[in-house]
Amino acid sequence: MLIPKTHKAIFIAALVTSTIYATIAGTVVSACDMGICGFDTNENLGSALFAGAAFFVYAFVCGLLITLLCGYAIGLPVHLALRRLGKSTLENYLFVSSLISIILTAAIILRSIPVLSDPGYLLILFIFSTATAGPISAIIFWRIVRPDQWATQMTEDSKGSLA
Repeated sequence: MLIPKTHKAIFIAALVTSTIYATIAGTVVSACDMGICGFDTNENLGSALFAGAAFFVYAFVCGLLITLLCGYAIGLPVHLALRRLGKSTLENYLFVSSLISIILTAAIILRSIPVLSDPGYLLILFIFSTATAGPISAIIFWRIVRPDQWATQMTEDSKGSLA
């Protein structure tokens, strides 16, 4: 059984986005750990690299699950609505995905304010990655699915059938 192109695009977009942000997160955590621990011994360098690698795995798994969930629960209905309205341009996808990302980021931050005890750099990293994950996923999704070509193809098909 073949998996529809839309489902492949959602999965690939989630996978790529999660990998990008997990790499950034692991690097930032590792670099901040090195700055906190210092470079006195190889033991501190090793523990900083381990912390970065562990955070990479954590960020990748969480990011993949959240991105897939948002991709199917929010992104797919938005994609279908934009396609139905004939508004399948990259700009529309970027606008809607940016709006959704900003709303989700604000909701998570407002819900988490009383319990935020993470270091500042983790909070900044979280805000950055959550706010930009939607547009990056939308670009990847749009490049794979190319809904703008569907609209052109459907118009050409309908013209051909009338002749």
